[in-house]
Formats: sequence, C-alpha cells, structure tokens
Amino acid sequence: MPADRDHGEPAGWPPLRELLVTGAAFGLLTILATWPQARHLATHTGTHYDALFSVWRMAWVAHQLPADPLHLFDANIFYPELNTLAYSDAVLLPALIGAPLIWMGVPPLATYNVLILLSFVAAGLGMYVLVRELTGSRASAFAAGVIFAFQPYRFAHFSHLELVWTCWIPLTLWSLHRVFRDPTWTNGFLLGLFASAQVLTSIYYGVFLATALLVVGPPLLVVMRGRHRWRLWMPFLGMVLPLILLVIPYAQPYRHSAAALGERDAVDVARWSPTIWNYLEPQDGHWLYPRLGNIDVFEGVLLPGAVVVALAAIGVWRGWRREPVTVAAYAVLLLVAFDLSLGSNGLSFGVVREIAWPYRGLRVPARMFVVVSAALSVLAGFALARLGTARWRRLIPAAAALLAFVEAASIPIPLNAAPLKPINTLDFLASRPPGPVAHWPLPNAANIGITWDPKYMYFSMYHWRPLLNGYSGYHPDSYLQFLRRTAAFPDPGAVAAMQRAGVRYLVVHSTPDGQAYIRAMDALRLNDAVAYQFSEHTIDEDVALFVLK
Repeated sequence: MPADRDHGEPAGWPPLRELLVTGAAFGLLTILATWPQARHLATHTGTHYDALFSVWRMAWVAHQLPADPLHLFDANIFYPELNTLAYSDAVLLPALIGAPLIWMGVPPLATYNVLILLSFVAAGLGMYVLVRELTGSRASAFAAGVIFAFQPYRFAHFSHLELVWTCWIPLTLWSLHRVFRDPTWTNGFLLGLFASAQVLTSIYYGVFLATALLVVGPPLLVVMRGRHRWRLWMPFLGMVLPLILLVIPYAQPYRHSAAALGERDAVDVARWSPTIWNYLEPQDGHWLYPRLGNIDVFEGVLLPGAVVVALAAIGVWRGWRREPVTVAAYAVLLLVAFDLSLGSNGLSFGVVREIAWPYRGLRVPARMFVVVSAALSVLAGFALARLGTARWRRLIPAAAALLAFVEAASIPIPLNAAPLKPINTLDFLASRPPGPVAHWPLPNAANIGITWDPKYMYFSMYHWRPLLNGYSGYHPDSYLQFLRRTAAFPDPGAVAAMQRAGVRYLVVHSTPDGQAYIRAMDALRLNDAVAYQFSEHTIDEDVALFVLK
C-alpha cells in the first residue's frame, strides 16, 4: 500500500512511480479477484454472450479503421442496413486501445480479456487519484480505489466491456475539483478530455457522468473564492475543445440511429427498472449473500456491500466537519444517483427523461449504480482519512480495503469457453467472392432475446462478409421481417425468402437442436435452389455450408 500523508492538502497528480506501484497493487488484486481469467485469456470469457458481441465490436474497429475509416459505423451485421455499429455502444475508445494488439497479431479474444482485466486496474487508479486529491491520504485513496474497482456490480458485468471501463468517471470528477481550485485552461481541458473519454467508452456512463457533474459542480462554485470566479472562462474554453473535436462527431451516427429507430419505450424502461431490493442483490454464486431473484441476473446486481455503506455513513458524519461542502455534494450525488438508478420505481427518472433527451435512449436505469458506487467510494475515503490517530491511519484503511474486497469478491469467477471455430467453413467464406452470409438457426422474431447471433458475429471476424444475422441494442425492422419470412425454414418458401434477401452463403449449425439440424440437412439436399458444399465437425457442433443459386 502506498505511503500515507499526514495532512489533507490538495495532492495534485501523483508521481509516476507512485502510480506504477499503486497500479501494480491493483493489478495483483485484479488477477486474484477474477481468477482464473488470467490463465485463459485466449480461450474463455465471462458467461454472458455479450462478451462475443464486444469481441466482435473491437475486432470490427481494428479491421475497418485501416481499411475504410469513413464507413466505420457501417458494420457487417443486419445486411443491407447501414450505420449498424451505432445500434449499440461502439466502445470506440477501448477498441482503439486494443487495436494495436490486434494489428500485432494478438487474437481479438485475448485482447478483449486484457482490456477487461485492465479496466479493474484503471478504475482503482482513477478513484485513487480523486480521493488522494480530496483527502491527501494515500492509504485512504487506495482503499477507496479497492471499493470502486471491486464491486459486485462490476463482477456481474464482467462480460460487458463498456460497463467495466469506469475510470474516466473519477478522473473527470478529479478534474472538476482542480478547475474550481485552480481555474486554468489545462485543468479545463483535462475535464473535457476525461469526460469525452467516458462518452467514447460508454454512452450510458457519459450521460450519467454529465448528471454527476451537474450535481457536484454548483456547490463547488458557490464556495469558490470570488477572485477566481472571473477566471472560469479559461477552463471553460479548455473543456469545450475536446467535446467539440471528439464528442460531437462521435454523436452523429447515434443521432441518425435514434431518428431511424426511435426512443426507448417507457414500458421497456419500466421492465428494466430495479427496485430497492436490488440493492441487496449479489452476483450469481456469491460466497456470502444469496440471490433474491430480482430482474436480470446481470442488470439486477446492485449490492454495494455492508462494509462500503457503513464507511460511507461514517464519511458523511466525520467528513462533514472538515469538508462540509464537498461531503455534502457527494452525499447529495449519492441520493440523486440512487433514485435515478431505480428508474420507473424511483421519483425522478421519469421527470429527467422528459427534460433531458439523452435519457430517452437509455433502457437500463440500473446502470446509474456506477455513479452510486463512485459517491460511496469517495465518502468511504473521507471516513478512512478521518478515522483514528496518525498511528492507525494506514492500518484502518488497509483493514477496510481487505474487508470490502473479501465481501465483494466471488472467486473463482465463472467463465465460458469461447465457441470453437469451424475452420474449413470460415476459410471457404474468406476465400470466395464477396456475398452476404446467413447462419441458421435464426432467433424467433417474437422472442429475439434468445439468439445465437453473437456467436455468428464472432465467427464473421475471420472473413468479414456481410451478415443477415445481427445482435445489438436495437434490431431493425428489416431483420425482424427477415426472421418472419424465414420462420418456416427449411421449407422451400423460407429458402426463397433468403434468396430474395440477398443471401449467397448459408451456414447451418447443429446447435442447439441436433434433430432440427438433421431435418434441415435432408430438406436442403432436396432443394435445387441450394448447392451443398461440405460439412465439418467441431467438439461443439456440426456445421454445414451451402451456396444459394
């Protein structure tokens, strides 16, 4: 643990050596908390199929940037639709961080897992920098970083790349405090840069971060020394520059997507709104707390932990005396974020949704927990910086960090093996003339949440042919119509519908229904409209390839 300081003066940006030592400590904790992921970087992922979706997104960015960057958002899914990368978060910044590894030959799956693990380290370091600035205590900052980086929420979203990269939130708040303490162009630029980085990582979190800034900023402005207020135009200009250069261009594909696909339905938002009981909900298989079964096994995990809540309460009580405005700001942020996270079951989400149009594109209010977690971590940092005498000032934060880590962890973390590639099929598609590909089985248009499409997208990384299949935050009407017209597959009428949709290559899988695969093979071999090429077998399944005439 980093050496402590005996005062609470502003700390500034930590020295490089301090960051490296602290980062190494977070790295060791990450390997332990996510074990055995570090042993299986190229073969296993988290248990949700969004992991394969994220691998595909990263690989698409790495593929398309050098090939045709002007059509980056015209991804190869939902053929013939365009702008399909904007149907969900493009995770552009993590993809850009991972792209050099992919270009050097590191498998996309391994690159994805490296970024997942790195997100824990980055989150811990980001919170460390913020709490070190606010309290001047390195030991307390380290404990706050442990709390923020190793929450049950993060383990529940272990498969979701955009939801684990949260380091930009505390770094943006750190910049905000620096702006009000020293209103320079540089501090303003850092504020805009870190906020832009969060938007380019997760649009959800970018919207929630803007809300956090609107809550924390005004109290800091009120107590700002009057002679400094007139200088705020300098950091304002610095802040606006990265927002104009980065966020506005990035937002354009999403504006077009929203215009084409519409806003999130209020009924859908209500379905994904948690209740207060979700704040007692741990991830599956937690060693201490049982699951209560509230909404989704991933989106419904909002347990902060008893240790963290107790520390935050102490932080409000003890920190109020020394830093009343800052502590009050984060206490209010905690309450606001908590209520917003409840969505339709809270008081304010509906009102905010009517006033702030970005909220109308959000389906899962529970993800506001990331701001709840940040506020809890800051308040816990204040508690640990004020507890005990100087003699105990390092031991108490160390004990608190250990307790919070043990309470949150779920070791070993559950993993799934990545699907085994049908090598001959993928090589065939990569070597033949370009043409749209369809994989079967297809999902049911009435229950599209049950789908194998992320696996098909994962396979498409090895040929990048256009896919009729697709999986994302939205499904275009053309795809839903395609599913309805081909629901009777392998009947000749469904095959003809595939031909009319432009399908050139058809890949048939035995997963999940081997008997349906056998019936499809028999019917397709009798259909003169398709030409059988070959079949192959992996440990996972049988795969057959057909060319539509």
